[in-house]
Amino acid sequence: MLSDAASAGFYESANGRKFPRVQILTIEGLLSKKQRAEHPDYQPDLNFKKAKTEAIGLQPDLPNSN
Repeated sequence: MLSDAASAGFYESANGRKFPRVQILTIEGLLSKKQRAEHPDYQPDLNFKKAKTEAIGLQPDLPNSN
């Protein structure tokens, strides 16, 4: 499998960087953050934005539906 992935070659981005066309990654490696896919213009903080913290920490009670 690794030799097949390596034989696929590389993609060259507009800025001249080269990336493997086929990358072998495992779920374990991705979840433990030991592996990640390499691709052009990768910015990890760009894809995931933090939600704003609510001013009030408690959710109001819901009306009784009975």
